[in-house]
Amino acid sequence: MSCSNIVVNALKYILENDDLEISSIGVFFSKDYFQVVNGKKISFNDFISHIKLLRKSLTDLNVTILSIAEHGENVHTHHMIKANKMDGSIIEFEVFSRFSVSEKKIRCCYELTRKIMGNEDDDDLGFRS
Repeated sequence: MSCSNIVVNALKYILENDDLEISSIGVFFSKDYFQVVNGKKISFNDFISHIKLLRKSLTDLNVTILSIAEHGENVHTHHMIKANKMDGSIIEFEVFSRFSVSEKKIRCCYELTRKIMGNEDDDDLGFRS
């Protein structure tokens, strides 16, 4: 499986799967995974907390890959994430990411996230935990 496929499968499975088992995140992400979103670094455990928070506060998450490029172990994506909040409002984010993949797992992600639609208090939703 290519590094691009690993990244796309992880994004789709983790964000779009209504029956997500949190323990399955380890299938796609290494235990030493870290993510830097808009300059804020979060650890693997922070990432798990972040995903749990998203699952509690959002429904109908949808990931649309606009473009993807792979070079060695690096995968660059430009994607959109759209979801419904529990209060019925809609949020949408544009994301530019560089993922590093090693031994078929995502090791890290550097990401710039821009809110397209949503409340002002959702600006940090890309890394909130």
